[in-house]
Amino acid sequence: GNTDVLLDEALRGMSDAGAQTEKVFLQGLDMKFCIGCRKCKEPEWANREPSRWCALKDDVTGLYPKLDACDALVVAFPIYTGRDSAQLCAFWDRLDCLRSATGQRLEPGKRRGMIIATWGYPYTDTYDHVIERFSNLLHMHMIEPMEAISCCGLSGLLEGWDEDGKAIVLRHPEEVKKAYEAGRALVTGIA
Repeated sequence: GNTDVLLDEALRGMSDAGAQTEKVFLQGLDMKFCIGCRKCKEPEWANREPSRWCALKDDVTGLYPKLDACDALVVAFPIYTGRDSAQLCAFWDRLDCLRSATGQRLEPGKRRGMIIATWGYPYTDTYDHVIERFSNLLHMHMIEPMEAISCCGLSGLLEGWDEDGKAIVLRHPEEVKKAYEAGRALVTGIA
């Protein structure tokens, strides 16, 4: 609910600024776990096309060329148990193949990133460590974190929804507007 609303607004801001966007739901992917085979670190794998960067073949394979070609990446997730979801952890493990044994495959400085994280807990700094960790993950993958939106206090009747089944964050239009503006700024470079 809340994460989806904020992500949609960020993507709308990006689109209004002229970007093409695509939203990917990890829970809908056939995604295998990284097995640590380290094939992606072998020198002969370094010059492969993006769809062959990982030895595993599943829906994530089709995302590698998109990640290679993108100019910006928005990572949005709810925090349920003091951290990001299992799907998101597995996805970042699978992105290790984007980094070669001697450095990075992806071009430094080419990509910008944004993090959107939501949670019900009322204190704004409770999960700063999660945002910081994701900033570091983006940076490790040559994605410059430009914006982090952390929206807390979103407890509702059911997982952050109000009595009408709508995301609680919709009661705070100023926060929704921030996501839109952050999306625009991610594309235009003007904050």
